[in-house]
Amino acid sequence: MSDDSLRDPYDPESYPAEAKFSAQLWAFEDGFNEQWRLLAHHVADGGDVSTVPYPDLGHFDPRFPRSAVEGIQQARADASQMMAEGVYDAAGIVRTLEQEALERRRLREAEALVDGGEYDPPADVGAVRLHTTVTRLFTDAVVHDVIGCPYEPVHVATKYLPLHGPVYLLGHGEIDLGLSLEGDYRIDVVNADSTAPGSGALTLRFVWGDPSTIVGAVSAGVVRGPNRWVGLGHAGASHLIHEEGYRIYHGNLSDRLPVIYDERFGSSAWFWSASGGYPVFLAVDADGQPVGLILDSSGITNYYYLDEDDEVVSDPWPDDAREFDPERDEPLAW
Repeated sequence: MSDDSLRDPYDPESYPAEAKFSAQLWAFEDGFNEQWRLLAHHVADGGDVSTVPYPDLGHFDPRFPRSAVEGIQQARADASQMMAEGVYDAAGIVRTLEQEALERRRLREAEALVDGGEYDPPADVGAVRLHTTVTRLFTDAVVHDVIGCPYEPVHVATKYLPLHGPVYLLGHGEIDLGLSLEGDYRIDVVNADSTAPGSGALTLRFVWGDPSTIVGAVSAGVVRGPNRWVGLGHAGASHLIHEEGYRIYHGNLSDRLPVIYDERFGSSAWFWSASGGYPVFLAVDADGQPVGLILDSSGITNYYYLDEDDEVVSDPWPDDAREFDPERDEPLAW
């Protein structure tokens, strides 16, 4: 039998020491608070202290298991001491926890509804600039931005989102897309620049029409806000990312596009990127009809250039700027 099979997962000494980062302290608090809650409910319901359940360790930051377990053990030790002194009031603790949870939920729901962007699709698609670079991120192995810088997109995930009614952009406020959909709709995510340093630049495409008919995209707004999650779903679901964003991210890192279901607000899909803002594009067909939505954190449609200090800056597109055409233009060599 291996040493791993013998170790106690709820013994802090089963884990290596951890650096004292802020997140490590949060993991301790998370472990403490969850064990405190479980213990109070168990005792208030008539359970014996010797049978108090332990929290599921999968709910905590996987980087700091020792800290979470230390928090769990501290909660159990504090409760045991209070019981020994005759001052542990399980029912009172439950009431306090429920009131605090209610107040936090109300605050999160209010924060989630704060306006975080705008969605203003053009009335005449033919009268505005048609971008093709952002749509090619989902088709080509290498795509060049307007001045010829190469991007190498890599497919990250495909999911199907069940929708039943009006559709909203979520997470940075709630933005009505003016769509009412019934059925399962495809969402694709690519890392638009897989060779870039850091965590990459995730770009999402949500389609309700035939993706093979897409010829380009037009600018339709922007999502901005303090968090780095953005979602698609129904009204009211924005608060979910405030409640569960950290757990969703760490629990679904393999696909980077978790779809979650809430009994009140239905299904919603979420994605995360290193960018805190997402330009919004409508993907259109040759007749100018919208068939999808693109959220781009790659900046591929920006117009970049070097200033007098050789610093890379970006500005709105000059009127005479044109997109890179691999059949006409030479890509930049880096």
